[in-house]
Amino acid sequence: MRFNSQQIEPQAKSFKYWLIDQLKANDKTMFDWQTHSFARQNHPTPEHLLPVFFARGAGDVMSVVHESFAHYNLGMDIYRFDYWIKKGELTAVNLPYHQSITK
Repeated sequence: MRFNSQQIEPQAKSFKYWLIDQLKANDKTMFDWQTHSFARQNHPTPEHLLPVFFARGAGDVMSVVHESFAHYNLGMDIYRFDYWIKKGELTAVNLPYHQSITK
């Protein structure tokens, strides 16, 4: 970590985009994240990464709401996991927040 750095560590960027690709594809290799060459450098302990897999299980569609880095290698991303509504073509992605998806 380099406080107030405007640069981004290449290894952190590589791991982040690999993980995003796995999450979007719902590829089961995401669970083998430790095998990525920069995994331990980016997540020496798993407690900050593992909750994203739990959240991924909550939806069918993954999107990136916000992505950025702070202090050289600290990912500040926000991911969203939605699911398809089985009736018609309506998806949870395009529903207004105040509208119930059970109606």
